[in-house]
Amino acid sequence: MDFPFSQASLELLAAVFGLIYVFLEIRASIWLWPVGIITPLLFIYISYTGGVYGNMAVNIYYLLACIYGWIQWFKHREEGPVETQVRRLSRKTLMAVLGITIVIAGALYPIFEYVTFNSSPLLDAIATSASVVGMWLLAHKYLENWYAWILSNLLYTYIFLSLSYTIMGLFFLVYTVMAIIGLSRWKKMMRSQASSGGV
Repeated sequence: MDFPFSQASLELLAAVFGLIYVFLEIRASIWLWPVGIITPLLFIYISYTGGVYGNMAVNIYYLLACIYGWIQWFKHREEGPVETQVRRLSRKTLMAVLGITIVIAGALYPIFEYVTFNSSPLLDAIATSASVVGMWLLAHKYLENWYAWILSNLLYTYIFLSLSYTIMGLFFLVYTVMAIIGLSRWKKMMRSQASSGGV
C-alpha cells in the first residue's frame, strides 16, 4: 500500500483532517461524520508503518463507527438541533463504561505485547480502549466522550513522539487541547439546554 506522498506529508494531511474533525465535533456539527470517514484511512497507513497497531485497529473501527454515528445523529434529528442533544451518563452507565474500557485494554495488551510486538503495548492498549469507548459515547452525544479523548490523545502524543513521528505527536497534543475546549463547550451547551427547558 504505497502513497505518492512523503511520510511527513501524510502525517500533516492526516493531522489537518483530524483538526477539522475535532473542530466539527466541538461544534457538535453533523458534518464531523463524513470528515471522520476520510480521516481514519490516513491514520491507518501511518500507524501501520509506525507499528502502532492499536491506533491502526481503532481507526478501522472509526470507519464503521462514523457510519453508525452519522445514522444515529440523523435518526434523532427530529429531537431538535444537533447542538441541544448533549447528555451525561448515569452513574450506573458510567461505571459500566469504565469497566468495559478496562476489559478492552486488558484484552488488547497481551495481543499488542506478544503478537504484534507493539512499541508501547500497554499505553497503546489503554489509548485504543479509550478511543473505542469515546467513539461510542460521541455517537450517542454523551459529554463524557471528551474525557476519553483527552486520555487517548495524551497517550498517543507520547507514543508518536517516542517514535520520532513529530508531526503526529504534536498534532495529538493539539487534539488534547481541543478536547479540553470541546469538553468546556459541551458543558456550556448542556447548561444552555437546561436553562431553555431542553431534554
